[in-house]
Amino acid sequence: PNSCYHFVDWDDSSTDNPRHDTGTSTNQSFTANFAIDVFTVEYIAGSNGSVNGSWPENVDCGNNGGWVLASPDPCYHFVDWDDAVTDNPRQDTNVTSNISATANFAIDVFTIEYISGANGSVNGSWPENVNCGDNSSWVEATADPCYHFVNWSDSSTDNPRQETNVSTNQSYTANFAIDIYTLTYNAGTHGSLIGSSPQTVDCGNDGAAVAIDADSCYHFVNWSDSSTDN
Repeated sequence: PNSCYHFVDWDDSSTDNPRHDTGTSTNQSFTANFAIDVFTVEYIAGSNGSVNGSWPENVDCGNNGGWVLASPDPCYHFVDWDDAVTDNPRQDTNVTSNISATANFAIDVFTIEYISGANGSVNGSWPENVNCGDNSSWVEATADPCYHFVNWSDSSTDNPRQETNVSTNQSYTANFAIDIYTLTYNAGTHGSLIGSSPQTVDCGNDGAAVAIDADSCYHFVNWSDSSTDN
């Protein structure tokens, strides 16, 4: 046979090949019959995906197979075929042998990152790789002394927090603010206050000085917290 063909039989139905006619007593003429080679092309979906079309497919030698598309399930992506081909969609051209290829899929993996802004910290080791659909680890933002947690950069005030059913890369920064206190000074009866009250003071800073001026015939004793500073 020529390339891509195979011998079938002779036109007298003999399948001997090679052939030898013995005891010949008449003129004889025989024609050899050939047929094209036909190969099977098959595409199989591995776990977590599918392939379109109806397989296997019979393809004449030298012809092209049909197009196939491997489609991953939600949360997965196509990796390659088990014969190392990464084409998707794929078509096998000039087919000269049986082909069977399985599509490989892998789960999507996303990066979750929590970052500490100034004046605080976050626990844990970040970034973290999380499989699609899974939950991230818990994170807690801890403020430095004199500061408090405000929110995350996505406006969430959850603390601790956890991302559930993860389906995208995510990065959030913890925001902190300084603690602010109110200082209130009041003069009791028979005296008056000199200075500003109430006062708002950042944690760790000093309040503005105030004094008590006792009325005539009276003297300052102390403040309600027992301090005698005046």
